[in-house]
Amino acid sequence: MNAIAGLVALAFSTLVWAGSVRLWHIALFALGLGVVNAVEVPTRMSFVSEMVGAELLPNAWALSAAYFNIARTVGPALAGVLITWLDTGAVILVNAVSYLGTVVALAMMRPAELHRGAPRTTSGRVGDGVRYMMGRRDLLLPMSLVAAVCLAGFN
Repeated sequence: MNAIAGLVALAFSTLVWAGSVRLWHIALFALGLGVVNAVEVPTRMSFVSEMVGAELLPNAWALSAAYFNIARTVGPALAGVLITWLDTGAVILVNAVSYLGTVVALAMMRPAELHRGAPRTTSGRVGDGVRYMMGRRDLLLPMSLVAAVCLAGFN
């Protein structure tokens, strides 16, 4: 998925450099990246447990979330600074090339060293979580705020 995201960014940088980018291109590339992220993010989060094992899982999830949020904050700020020095197309190209780091790291993983547990059933887990939250009135407001930010203001 990271390779696809890199290719999307590469194609977008090509259009920007050519000076032929239009509004519908931006919408199309945003849709493409959104589809990639819709598959990649849940896959990455579920893969974390195979990389570290059960005992380190809470720390790994926290580190992954911190990395993700820092990247979403620092990345655009850094891009803004780089755009003042470089062309916009060049900055988008740097973004495209940055995906190579993840692709290479995933290719270098040794599958024999992954922590694979027995398959678990997940039926009822989401429902159990929702029922628990609905029973805790102190969680309703924070969870509602998180839902509103994620649905309306995340990007």
